[in-house]
This record gives sequence, C-alpha cells and structure tokens, in this order.
Amino acid sequence: MQYVGMARIKSGRAFLYCISNNLSGKCYNGIASDPDDRWRRHLRAVNCNNHRQSIHRAMLKHGVDAFTFSIIATSPTWADGLATERSLIAQYDAKRNGYNSTDGGEGMHGLVHSAATRALIGSLSRGRKASEETRKKLSEMRTGMARPPTSMETRAKISATLTGRKLPPFTEAHRAALSVWHKGQKRKPLSEEHRAKISKVWKGKKRPPFSAEWREAIAAGMRGKKRGPYRVRDADIAPGAH
Repeated sequence: MQYVGMARIKSGRAFLYCISNNLSGKCYNGIASDPDDRWRRHLRAVNCNNHRQSIHRAMLKHGVDAFTFSIIATSPTWADGLATERSLIAQYDAKRNGYNSTDGGEGMHGLVHSAATRALIGSLSRGRKASEETRKKLSEMRTGMARPPTSMETRAKISATLTGRKLPPFTEAHRAALSVWHKGQKRKPLSEEHRAKISKVWKGKKRPPFSAEWREAIAAGMRGKKRGPYRVRDADIAPGAH
C-alpha cells in the first residue's frame, strides 16, 4: 500500500483524493477536509466488514496493499471542491469504469440502484402508512405552498402514460368515503376567467351520446326524487306579460 499524505499540503479547506488500484488501473475519487482521517476511515470500513461501497469490496478482494491513496488537488472552498470532485469523476470515468457510485458532489446524484435493491426497497415500502402525527406535520408544512407549474414535456409524458388506461371501479368503501367528504361542502363559484377557458375548450365540440349503461345509471339515480320548482327568468317572459 502506498500513501501520499498531506505533509506538504497545508492550504485549502477541501482536498480531492484518489484511491487507485495498481493492478487494474481503476480508481475512486473523493473529497475530504482531513485526508488522513478519511483514509483511516476507508481502512476501518474494510477491516470492520462494512463493504457497502464498491471501493471497500475491491480493497477486500485484492488486498489493501494493491491500492494507492494520493491527494491530487486542493480547493479553497468546499463548494469549489465539490465541483472539482464531479469533474474528476467524469475525467477518470470513475463511475462507469471505476469505484464511484454517484456523479460526485453533495447527495446521491447519479446513483443507480440494481434491480435487486429496487425490489428490496419496494417490498419494504409497500403497505407502509404514515402516522396521524406525520400526516399533520406534512399538511402544516405544505399549507400555503404554491406548487410549481408542470412543464409541457412533463404534461406530454403524463398524457402518454394515461392514454388508453381505464381506472378500476371505485369500491363501496371508497364511494362511501367520497360521499361523506362531499356532504355539506359548497363548491366555490367559477371565476370569469375559468368560465371563459371552459367555454373556449368546448366551443365547436359535440358531446358524445350517452351509452345505454350510463342512461340507465342516470335514470336509476333520479328515480323517486322530487324535482324542485322551476325558476322563471325574466328573459323567458314575453314582453307586456307583466
């Protein structure tokens, strides 16, 4: 194992390092504020059977002595260092032909989970329900937040995905829940702008005829109901009839 430490490197808050495999030439690029401590933590992960990262699995397979740790750049600020880390990962092709799992920088940008990992995450997440306390916190956090407008590209993707899909019929429990929710609620009157938009969309369109099934459903819903008194508008009264 070779180690090129920071004996002569004293300046800068961010240090960019490279762990290279002397046998295959593959490498791992990273960033640290204390490279000595970061290298020790890499070694500790290998010795403690903490092999979640590709670089640690490779060091366990080939032996630590087959790798060289070296500092290849410094940066005056951490933000600049993150940008440099992304550039180095791309330059060394360390994500596709190396040991980096992401594109670099903060977060997990560029991380692609394997099919097995995605299946495991799905099985663990399926059926989980947030507690009432969590729901309340989310509701309070989102109250008053304006959702950003959906781009035309996203709209087109959603439309293409939903085209031709038929929604499953509502269950009786779902229908009952909707009925309870709608009872007593007053619909807000549409604004003039909203009315104008609806009118523009429907202008010149012919409504398709109701299916026999739909007509029967309407008739069944109206059976036994009493119609209220008709309201006569002034426009319907002939002139001079007052």
